Amino acid sequence: MKKRLYGLDGIRGGLALIVSLSHALGHLTGWNSGLYLFDNVDFAVDVFFCMSGIVLIYAYKDKVINGDISVLRFFQTRFLRLAPLHFFMMIFSSLALYFSFGNLAPEWTKFNIPNDLLSDIFLVNSLGIYFDSSINHPSWSISVELWIGTILFLIFVKIQPLIYVLTIVFAYAIYTLPINLQYGAEHLVPGLSHGSLRGLYSISIGMICFSLIEHTKTININHISYYVSAVFISVLCVLWQFEINTAIYLLFIPLVSIALSLLTKLPKDNVILELLETELFKWLGKHSFTIYLTHIPVIYFFYHFKSDNINHNLILSILAVLTTTVISPYIHKNIELRFINYGKDKNCNNMLPSNN
Repeated sequence: MKKRLYGLDGIRGGLALIVSLSHALGHLTGWNSGLYLFDNVDFAVDVFFCMSGIVLIYAYKDKVINGDISVLRFFQTRFLRLAPLHFFMMIFSSLALYFSFGNLAPEWTKFNIPNDLLSDIFLVNSLGIYFDSSINHPSWSISVELWIGTILFLIFVKIQPLIYVLTIVFAYAIYTLPINLQYGAEHLVPGLSHGSLRGLYSISIGMICFSLIEHTKTININHISYYVSAVFISVLCVLWQFEINTAIYLLFIPLVSIALSLLTKLPKDNVILELLETELFKWLGKHSFTIYLTHIPVIYFFYHFKSDNINHNLILSILAVLTTTVISPYIHKNIELRFINYGKDKNCNNMLPSNN
């Protein structure tokens, strides 16, 4: 088995950079300044969810089925992969807000202490159980990845037919409920948020599509290349400003998941993989999770230097993204990797960083 799925890291890294730039422009130049390039940047999270479903099946399915890793061990690995960096960024976010506003949680953040603090600590801020705000807004999707992703994966490996039934239920809920595709942790109905329902559907679809395509032998490389290219261009159009309704969303998520799954079947010398496997995209992919969770605290810090001059604020936005990319390797090495490696060690007694 390949050590990793080629191409996915590059896509993840590119999307993380787009999210970072969009949030920087929105926060520092104003959401209605005309400089906010991507109107539907939240859709990037749905693509992340699709990839999460794919990677979970690829990396852990056989290990759990064969008993090489226990359910408890699997959850421990997932927790140490996702939660520690979130905890550190909670602290950095509050410190950056205090630096810029003299308040650990200004009113405009809608972050209520202590209630929302508890939801942040337990990473339940997107599960619709009352608390729905995070001091570091992107972490709502990490809540979905940890709890919903883990539960769906275990259902898939233990009772695989059930995941097909549940996916139909999720699709029906999205179609019938008044879901807003640009909402994350905001409550939809008791016990369910807009973002968690999106995660339920997207992660499930990612798992199903990859499991069906994973062992396909007969493929036409040219046809796959054209299809993957068309879907990725469509994703960029959606991120830019092409709004989609729930019906199109329900159809588009499987198309994206199929494209991502087919991408893993392409030979390394394919032009698409050659682009996604360039050093730039590999670097962005390696640090994508750090970029995704770090950019908001950095933006909070740059609020201190914001002015009424839009050109000045545009420069601040660019500096915020550059700062995020510069510090990400150090955060990745000294925080993220330490806990990932700790989770990989069966005895949990080694916290030395790895260069892999």
